[in-house]
Amino acid sequence: MAARPFTHYREKNISSGASDHVTKPVDADDLLRCIHRWLTS
Repeated sequence: MAARPFTHYREKNISSGASDHVTKPVDADDLLRCIHRWLTS
């Protein structure tokens, strides 16, 4: 899979204190993985 464009936004947000980052348009699988990650940690 090719690198997603704008991946630097995620890094910037995380380094600024965000807990996670979901891009728009929201990919349902990505969102569910994110939710699962936080519910099981």
